[in-house]
Amino acid sequence: MFTILFIISIAVFGYLCYALIKPEKF
Repeated sequence: MFTILFIISIAVFGYLCYALIKPEKF
């Protein structure tokens, strides 16, 4: 169960980083 939450956290963190790096798509 914790593994799923960990993967989701990484996915959200990666999405936020991507949005900060490429704000033009955001």
